[in-house]
Amino acid sequence: MGRTLAGRGTPTISLSAAQLVAAGALTAVAVPFDGLEAIDPGPAALTAVVVLGVLCTAVTFHLTHRIINDEGATDAAVVGYLLPVVSVLLGAVVLDERLSLRVVLGMAVVLVGVGTTRRNGAVSASAAPAGEGAVDGASAAADGRAARRAAQGGGR
Repeated sequence: MGRTLAGRGTPTISLSAAQLVAAGALTAVAVPFDGLEAIDPGPAALTAVVVLGVLCTAVTFHLTHRIINDEGATDAAVVGYLLPVVSVLLGAVVLDERLSLRVVLGMAVVLVGVGTTRRNGAVSASAAPAGEGAVDGASAAADGRAARRAAQGGGR
């Protein structure tokens, strides 16, 4: 996606909207094969569908595309690795769930892996040559990615 869509000036909201529209169209094609049973959802069910669809899906897709556009696909993938760690910690703090040694070690492995990916890509904006400052966030992200590639001895 990074080479074809993100970073080429296409608004991230358009990318996420297109992805959700495509998913809706494919679902509509698949529905007749699963059966068309009449349903009568109540107001609570409809509200839940709207909240899940808008807040938990559409906003998440938009944020994911923003991360890909601003930081690159690797950083966007790293965010996904942190989700189980945050979920386990929230479960322990909010729901008083027990943390076993195996879970804590698993979280440590994930955090070490995430730290390893971040260590090699940590190039600050101040590392850019003088006079080549970026004007906006997208340019800054592109400059940072270019500096990381140059520091690693290659480009795409």
